[in-house]
Amino acid sequence: MPPGGPRPVPALPAQSMPSVQQRTPLAGRRRVIARRMSESAFTAPHVTLTTEADVTELVHLRRTLNEADRARGGPGISYLDLFIVIAARALARHPYMNARLEGDDIVVEPDVHIGIAVDHPDGLLVPVIRDVLDLSVGAVARRRAAVVQGARGGTLTPDQLAGGTFTITNLGAYDIDGFTPIINPPQAAILGMGRIVEKPAVYQGQVCVRSMMTLSLSFDHRIVDGAPAAAFLQTTKRLAEQPALLHL
Repeated sequence: MPPGGPRPVPALPAQSMPSVQQRTPLAGRRRVIARRMSESAFTAPHVTLTTEADVTELVHLRRTLNEADRARGGPGISYLDLFIVIAARALARHPYMNARLEGDDIVVEPDVHIGIAVDHPDGLLVPVIRDVLDLSVGAVARRRAAVVQGARGGTLTPDQLAGGTFTITNLGAYDIDGFTPIINPPQAAILGMGRIVEKPAVYQGQVCVRSMMTLSLSFDHRIVDGAPAAAFLQTTKRLAEQPALLHL
């Protein structure tokens, strides 16, 4: 069970088995998603690395930040908000991950614009939070809340869906641990967040209950090799395990 009790399952429309066979054309947004995912899966040589992080301290920090943000009238601080900040700080230390393939060139961007995967009945959307390195975690939370609301309300503009340099997808609310995220082309990588679960772990030489989380990083092997990608994931894990290093 995650810290603080079970997570609310994201609201999705209730469905039931049809009484007769249904056939729906692969069209509109679903067709665009299918084309982009196929392009990514069959063009970019995907490699996925996974690691388990002890996020006990992050859980404590999030609780404190969340209460303070809500007291100020904010939307509250989610784990996704914290990982947007963590990923941005890790990208600043490993800028080769903040890249894309453009023709025969690898383009490394100087600014960090993080896309977040948002589920929608009509298909997946990836709105972008720009200039994350310049934002406080509270500002990230406000922008995240705004773009998620826009994604689910159908009010996002094309500019809000373009220009991402790295993507994060979170399936923890569905009780998923590790998985293989598909890269959002033409980006170099995508980070997958699994659930946070309390379980026995060795901490300072003792077996005790800790909050553990699986992180999954898929990367394009044309752009990044395994060891540099692993170094990025190692930094991400370290920041998640020692959030004091974020200086929030």
